[in-house]
Amino acid sequence: MKIRLLNGFLFCFKEEHTSTTVLQELISDKVHIGDNITLTCSVQMVDKKCKGAHHAYWFREAAEESSPGIIYTDDMKKHEEICKDDSTTQTCIYTSTKRNLSLSDAGTYYCAVLACGKIMFGNGTSLEINRSPLFLILVLSNIISMLIMILLVAVQCKDQGSSSGIIFFFKSNP
Repeated sequence: MKIRLLNGFLFCFKEEHTSTTVLQELISDKVHIGDNITLTCSVQMVDKKCKGAHHAYWFREAAEESSPGIIYTDDMKKHEEICKDDSTTQTCIYTSTKRNLSLSDAGTYYCAVLACGKIMFGNGTSLEINRSPLFLILVLSNIISMLIMILLVAVQCKDQGSSSGIIFFFKSNP
């Protein structure tokens, strides 16, 4: 039995053997700001009486947030569902695409499937977003550009014979 305390609520999960398996794919590539990713959740059901009667929900748990947030449910139609039946099992694959990622999208994404009157959670997909070096390059180039402009104004004032010209250049009129 697993016990978890979350925001003052005590949840007890009784582990039992089930004929339904929920697996999530890991994201192995480095993800940057502005990228798109696809989250995948695979559900395999062996119990024939439970086939077809299930719903998928997506949750995100972020370190800076106090509680997990529901991203969306299958009723919102923001994900794709592909189901295949064979003689003994039904396998459904849910995919969800997140577009134009930002730093606030980082966290662990969980797929939860409601089937046979039970909620089963996937193992979670951790999403770490790397800051792009482009931001640092832009900041440094702006600082260097500003220093060059100040230097050029100082050289221009000195060439015109006014040693105090740079002071008058920045002085405001009353």
